[in-house]
Amino acid sequence: MTEAEDEPQNGPSIVRASRKSRDPNFSNEEKDVLILLITEKYNNGDVVNSNPTPLAWIEITKAYNSQVGTKKMAQQLKNA
Repeated sequence: MTEAEDEPQNGPSIVRASRKSRDPNFSNEEKDVLILLITEKYNNGDVVNSNPTPLAWIEITKAYNSQVGTKKMAQQLKNA
């Protein structure tokens, strides 16, 4: 074996394997459900500095997952 064969190869397949998998984009229906849930929290006053409180995000996440049938985390919904 030559020295080049002994070195690990850093080809595209290794780079792709190390990346985090990406969830598909939210559908229009999923966006509508999320907007409705966030709007309800705003109307109930569950906000601080115009953002839902951490407890509100937990409630939003539970309601969203049950309505849409997914297992998203609060951070994924915040980033949507």
